[in-house]
Amino acid sequence: CGLNSKGQLGISDDTLNFTQIEILKEFKIVHISCGWDFSAAVSECGKQFVWGNNQNTQLGLSKSITCTGIPSRLQVSQKLATGFKRISCGLRHSVMLTKYGGVLVAGTGAKGQLGLGDNFDDNNYLSISRVPEVNDAISVASGQHHTLALRENGTVLSWGENKYGQL
Repeated sequence: CGLNSKGQLGISDDTLNFTQIEILKEFKIVHISCGWDFSAAVSECGKQFVWGNNQNTQLGLSKSITCTGIPSRLQVSQKLATGFKRISCGLRHSVMLTKYGGVLVAGTGAKGQLGLGDNFDDNNYLSISRVPEVNDAISVASGQHHTLALRENGTVLSWGENKYGQL
């Protein structure tokens, strides 16, 4: 329920009542996350669905799709992932935990929140990228302009903006 200006509810209109997302009824959803005006869900079988604003490719969809109110299954190459466990949506980026502990990112990286290094350019990248050298994550979280990954050994990696000491 709520404002649906960019399709972030996964239904056709704004609503003040809780409404089930029809397209997801056939899946057992085990994890959800909401960004500024986009949303995502992961099913028990490892499928990921995304909907809402994609102006910064934060959904991981093609740059030609700027917005969608229909939950879409995220399709990635098997090189990147064979399934998903979790997703965390930030302001204009998302971070995804793959079935085998890899971390994928999508969206804007202007403040380093994608963990792709100093040479990152918002105008020259694929819609989904793998964070280098992170293959053992068990949880991910994102804030407005930063990202965290918890590794199997209990250590936490962080990257992005540290203006207020959030890293």
